[in-house]
Amino acid sequence: VRAYAREQAADGAEVMDELVGSTLAAVRAGGEPHEVVWPHVDAVLRWCLAEGSGERLADLVAAAFDTWYFAGNLATAHQWAVHAADRSAGAIRSRSLALAARAAIALARPDSAELAEEALASGPEISTRVSALTTLSRLAVAGGRVDQANGYAEQALVAVQDASDGSVRAAALDLAAWTASIGGDAERALELLHLATLAEPLTAAPIRRLLRLQDMTDNLLILGRYGEVVAAAEAALASTRAAGTAGAATLPDALVQYGAAMIAVGRPQDALDPIGEACRLAEDYGRELTVAEALVVLAAALQGTGRPGLALRVWGATDAYHEAHGTLGMGYGNWPAVAVARAAARSELGDTAALDQLRLGAVLGWRAILARLVLGPTTV
Repeated sequence: VRAYAREQAADGAEVMDELVGSTLAAVRAGGEPHEVVWPHVDAVLRWCLAEGSGERLADLVAAAFDTWYFAGNLATAHQWAVHAADRSAGAIRSRSLALAARAAIALARPDSAELAEEALASGPEISTRVSALTTLSRLAVAGGRVDQANGYAEQALVAVQDASDGSVRAAALDLAAWTASIGGDAERALELLHLATLAEPLTAAPIRRLLRLQDMTDNLLILGRYGEVVAAAEAALASTRAAGTAGAATLPDALVQYGAAMIAVGRPQDALDPIGEACRLAEDYGRELTVAEALVVLAAALQGTGRPGLALRVWGATDAYHEAHGTLGMGYGNWPAVAVARAAARSELGDTAALDQLRLGAVLGWRAILARLVLGPTTV
């Protein structure tokens, strides 16, 4: 009986090993949470957790992390990254800690710095170091320590000098571009973003390229190069549509960016239809963060077309959406953008004290697109 039981247990473990392998391969191949593979991921993760398979758990968490993150499932991403770190050691543990820190900062958790610092201190892998340095840099900016943020970005650039992985080099360049933009050097930021585009492999996830185009758009706005802003937004939207199913899940983000660009160049009416499409698609794909950002841009478009009262009603809907989906504070600027744009609407209704909130948003580098509505491009 014991021999039979051992045989059955071994067969079951072999089946689960195969399932873990096939699930890992499917997740690494890409896909969105609405696809067939994802309902199985949670079960496989729980099996790895119960069996103490720390390395396999960490590999699957690392593969699934970006999908969770960009879909707005940050609590899930954080929880599983912490589980993976608790059940692994060495470089694998450091990688999991860096992922946990990345989710923690977006969730405004107090342990984000501690997680990132531990990952940086113990992580020999370049990708882990860049990830941890990115989190620490963002925390430094949030605390008003721009020089310290630049220092972290410089460390990341040094770390990737001899890296063969183009994605890791691109991540470090993206970080350096972000800190340059925060520091007011938009020209330098654009140069670094161009280098990141050249470094990024063609196989990289479409969302990476789209986010970079968004950063380019912000810096072009700061420099007042409005013709290029429209061209960049149109290019992002066209390339995303051309990608077909491979880029379908990022199409809502491209539409939001296009709508925001229309507002920035004084064409808010042209933003309304793209933002409506973005809201519908983002809901279909379960992209809560994108829905929230689309609502922000929709309200800004309404404000720009002379309907600040209706814009404030959309802010109310945005607040309700955040509360229902638990997305408040996610996305490194989601809630500040809401605050800045709401202040813009209020100032048009006569609340001049809101200008202070607008100026704060502009100084801290949150979307110039929205702050510009009241303050103007020169001030931003």
